[in-house]
Parts: sequence; structure tokens; C-alpha cells
Amino acid sequence: IDSLEVAARAAEPEIALGVVVIDDNPDRDAEVVVDAATNSFPLGLHYRWVGAGNIATARNAGLEAGIELAEWVAMVDDDQVVVPEWLTELMRIQKETDADAVTAPVYAKFPDDSPTWIQDQPFAELWGTSLKDDGASVTDLQTANSIIRTSFLTDNPAVRFATDLGTVGGEDMVFYRGALDAGLKAHYSRPAINWEL
Repeated sequence: IDSLEVAARAAEPEIALGVVVIDDNPDRDAEVVVDAATNSFPLGLHYRWVGAGNIATARNAGLEAGIELAEWVAMVDDDQVVVPEWLTELMRIQKETDADAVTAPVYAKFPDDSPTWIQDQPFAELWGTSLKDDGASVTDLQTANSIIRTSFLTDNPAVRFATDLGTVGGEDMVFYRGALDAGLKAHYSRPAINWEL
């Protein structure tokens, strides 16, 4: 949430950010975190409890909340930190390409005292995608770092996360595959980095 506040300030006044935190834990662990956070987002900080133990159900709740809130839904995981220029860079590529969605790299960051063998592995540098040229058209997107046009989602109500995959995984890949099949135009922002901690 702290890094999103920094990114929100960096994007103003061109972009107004609201944040929706989806809590899928039965014990509502995230509620206390949201309550303690500073609400300095122009479109507010919103808490939604799902508690289904199904990540696809939680992701769909996030989409629906985002559709109600703004023209774009940006997705980031709770174990990530975004760079200050995150929103600005995602929207720059969107404007340059008229994309319906933009995705960007996620890098893994390990503590300084991690074993050398884990820091030297390729996944320590890049998580989930291969680097592409800034602005490139893409067919592989990741929900951990992407934006999607809400009008695309409302025009394509079948493009949602498959709840039957919500406890086994792969729902994110199937989601974007379905979106591409429905005509999604997607591009890549190389500087809009997220760090997975």
C-alpha cells in the first residue's frame, strides 16, 4: 500500500488512483492492515472481504470492484512493491498503443542474507515473463503486474477468472488467454516494474 501511495502521487494530476484490497482469508487478516493505512488515494482505499479460499473468486471480486471505481483496473499482488513510475509508465504505453491491457515485468527480490545459489538463479532476476521491448505487442500477460480497460471487461462478461482453477492455479493465464481470444489488444511496458518480496 505504501508503494502504491508513492506511485499515486507520482501520477497526479493525470491519473487518479483508487485501491481495492481483496481479503480472501477467512479470518479477515487484511482488514486491520487497511484500517491502519493512510488513505491518500484520490479514489479512496476500499476493503472487500471474500473469504472463499479461492483466488479466482477473490480476483473476480477485485475486477467487479474496479469496474465500479474507474476506467482501468490495475492488478498487483500483496507481496509486491511497485516502482514510483509504475502507473505513469503503464498508462504511457496504453496511450501510445491504444491498448486494452498493458503488462510489465515482475522481478524477485531476495533478502541480502539469502544463500548465493538462490540469488544467482535466473528467477532471482525475473519472475514470470521474459523481457520484451518497451511498447511491444504481447500475448503473454501476468495479473501480478498489469492494467486492463474496464469497458473491455463490461463488454466481455465471460472474461473472468475460472473459479474451478481457483484452488489449483493457472486461473491468471486462462483469464488473459480468454481475453485475447475475445480481441484484447495488449502491449508491454518495460519500466513499469514490480518487485516481488
